[in-house]
Parts: sequence; C-alpha cells; structure tokens
Amino acid sequence: MTALFTSTGISGKTDPVRLLVLLWGKRFIIIAVAILFSILGTIFMLSRPLSAEIRTVVEVGYTAGGLVETIDVVRQKINDIYSVAAEDEIRAASPDNSNISLNVRPRIARNSNIIVLESSAPLGQVDLYRSYHAKIFEYIARDHNRTFEPLRAGLETTREEQRAVLKKLEERATVDPLKSQLLAQLEELRGQERALRDERIFGVAVKTLEGQVSDAEKALKDLQDEERLLAKTRAQTDVSVKNYADQIERLKQFLNDARAQRSKLASSPNDSNNAIAALIFDAENLRTEIELQKLERALVVDAPLDQEKAEAELLKNRRQQPIQEQAIARSKAEIPKLTLEREQKLAVARVAIDNILAKLGETETSRLHEIAVQKAKLQETDIRLGNILVTRVVVPPRRNQEGEHSRMFFAGLALLAGLGLGLLAGVFAVFKDAMTSRSAQRV
Repeated sequence: MTALFTSTGISGKTDPVRLLVLLWGKRFIIIAVAILFSILGTIFMLSRPLSAEIRTVVEVGYTAGGLVETIDVVRQKINDIYSVAAEDEIRAASPDNSNISLNVRPRIARNSNIIVLESSAPLGQVDLYRSYHAKIFEYIARDHNRTFEPLRAGLETTREEQRAVLKKLEERATVDPLKSQLLAQLEELRGQERALRDERIFGVAVKTLEGQVSDAEKALKDLQDEERLLAKTRAQTDVSVKNYADQIERLKQFLNDARAQRSKLASSPNDSNNAIAALIFDAENLRTEIELQKLERALVVDAPLDQEKAEAELLKNRRQQPIQEQAIARSKAEIPKLTLEREQKLAVARVAIDNILAKLGETETSRLHEIAVQKAKLQETDIRLGNILVTRVVVPPRRNQEGEHSRMFFAGLALLAGLGLGLLAGVFAVFKDAMTSRSAQRV
C-alpha cells in the first residue's frame, strides 16, 4: 500500500491522510457492505437460541482410609455411566423429552475432593438440566452409600459392643475410695501431660512471645528513628540560634550606620531634601529597632525554650531505648525458659503418673489396664465415626449468571463485525482502483 501511494506522487509521511481520502471516496461501498453484513449477522445471532450455564458443586466423601473413591474415577463414571443413566431416566419419564440430548462437563477443583458439574442449557430447559444434575448426584451418592452404610453400621455396632464391655469392667471394679482417688489423679495428670505435649498449645505460647519480641523491636526502631529526628531538630535549633545572632549583628550595624547618617542630616535642617531623608531614616530606624527587639526576644527567650524542649525529648527518648532493649531481651529469654519449664513439667507429670500407676499396680492392675485399653478403643471408634464424611452437594444445581450474554450483546457484536467488513471492502476497492490506475499508466 505504501508503494501504491508513492507511485501517485504522495510521500510516505502523508500515506494515512491519502488512505482516509480514498476511503471517503468509497464511503457508499463501506456503508452498503457494513449495513448488509450487520443485518445478516444480527439476523443470524438473533436466530440462535441463548443458553444458560447450570453448575453443581459436589464434595466426594471420606472414609477411614481416605476418599471413598478417587476423584478421577468419579469424573470418569460421570462421563461414562451416571450422565447416560440420568439422561435415559429423564427421557423415559417424559415422552416430550424422548429426542432431547443433554450435556454435562465434570471439572475437578485443584487439590481437593470437590467436583463441579457444568452444563450449557437452552433457556427453556433450565429446570430440565437442574433435574438432570440432581439425578447425576443421586447416582453418585447411591454408589458411594454402598461403601458408607456398611462401614458406618459396622462402626456403630462395634461402638455399642465396646460400651457394653467397658460397662461390665467398671461394674466389676471394686468400689475403693483410695483407688477412685488415684484414678481421678491419674486422669488429671494424663490430661495435663497431653496438654503439655500438644504442639498447638505450645506453639501459641511461643508465637505470643515472638509477637512480643517483634512488637518490642518495632518500638525500639521507632524510638531510634525518633532519636535521629530529634537530633536533627536540635541541630536545626542551634542553626536557628546562630542565624538569630548573625541577623542581630547585621541589624545593629545597620542601625549604627543609619544613626550616623541621621546625625549628618540633622546638621543641615534647612534643606528640604535632607528633612525628607531624615524622616525616612527615622521610620527605617524605628522599623529596624522593632525587628531587632523581635530577634533578641527569639534569641533570648524562644530559642532557649526550643532547645530545652528538644533536649528534654531527646533525653526522654534515650532513657526509653534501654528500657525497650531490656524488654526485648526479657521476651527472647522467655522462649527457652518456656521450653525448659515445659520439659520440667512433663518430667514431673511423667514421674507422678508412674508413681500412681505403681500404686494402682498393687491392686487389680490388669483390670484397670483393661478399662484403659477399652476406653482407648472406644475413643478410637468414636474418632473413626466422626471422620466419616458422606458425599454431599455443596452447591445445589443452579443457574450461573456469570459469563452469560444477552441478545443485545450478540447484536452489537454483529454490528461491529459488519462495520469491520465494510472497512475491509473499502480498502479492497481502493486497492483495486489503484492497481487499475497503475496498469493504465504503464500502458
């Protein structure tokens, strides 16, 4: 195109202007093509049915050994089995839907047990797709319940049996006040030992101390920054005092010179110019004396006060810094001290537990051990039951409004496309005329 414009005598710098002029000459072609393709595109866009996005979020459950079924297997089953079965069920339930074709896209949320079911549904079939998603989940849940229900039933039966055994063991135990007291102490000490061994509780205490250290260090840094600022302010005050003194000396010198000049003028009182100059000297002397008094007051009163205030704040800041440094040292020393105290308490608790167990060992040690073992088994069974998570719907089937476009959006898109094609047709017409003109010039 650049070569084309160069051949017509237009320099490269005016090529865009030349192109706009030529395009303006083809404006009717551009308008006609734009209108034609815009109308055709709008009719095509408006004739296409709009769709809605249906989304369902499903959480795959846990058993004692992990996920009841790997997430990839669940997705494969949705694609190959559940979606087909749900579609067949919907077709069989209604003759009107015998020829309908449904779609679903299972998507796995990264690093989780979440799977998302997504479908693009015509606006008139939103409720049908919701039912479609619900049936797919019913198939997933029904399949997983074959694993959940026997496991849950078995654990509940085991728990009831363990409770019955524990009750019998406790009934057979002799009612001995000393033994009951020792057992209570033993449970209390074991609770203390568990609390001391709990890394979460200990970590909270350590983090609290570390937070105190961090806060103290930040406060110390703020004090140091403030000290530098106060020192700078104190230096500026000294500079101000020196400036005041210099200005006072200059004003005094000026005032002495002015008074000398005034004395010379006073020796010729009959001269009118000298009289006017004398008045001017008097006014300037008065103004200078007032300014001199202000500077002397600033030097004698205000500057010492500012210096004293800056010195006091600087002294206060320097007194606070050692206090803050001591606080940091104390907080840092508390961390190993806390660890040492924990170890000492654990050792004391362990010794106390051993002593109580030794005393209890003298009376029905085996039976007490059986009760403790049975309680541990019962607790383990309760934990396993509590860890079971049944497959469930986190977000039920619903329409996702994000990313849906209206018919006006598609009509606007068609108009833009028509305008682009019109401009392309204009450029092509200009290029064709230029090529024709160039061929004619060669002939």
